[in-house]
Amino acid sequence: MPLALKETNVVPPEKAAETIGAYGFLEKFLEGNKWMAGENVTLADISLIATVTSLNVLVPIDEKKFPNITAWIKNSKDLPYYDGNKNGLVLFRNFMQGLLKP
Repeated sequence: MPLALKETNVVPPEKAAETIGAYGFLEKFLEGNKWMAGENVTLADISLIATVTSLNVLVPIDEKKFPNITAWIKNSKDLPYYDGNKNGLVLFRNFMQGLLKP
């Protein structure tokens, strides 16, 4: 919230660390699976992709450190459902980039 209120222009380091920790959990969860619940896309994937891609704006996902998340995002972008996320993500990215320190 401090970013949206323009109280800061950086993600607090402790919040970035928490997010990276969550990425680590998700990375392990996706190990050996194409999707969150196995080999088939489920509502979990459709729901979670909006959160993860939004977090990626604030705390970028290191593709080398998190290859499973990177592959999962790529696979998600190929789904027709992803289009429902795309417009909101673009608006969120543009809004946050205006607030974040370059």
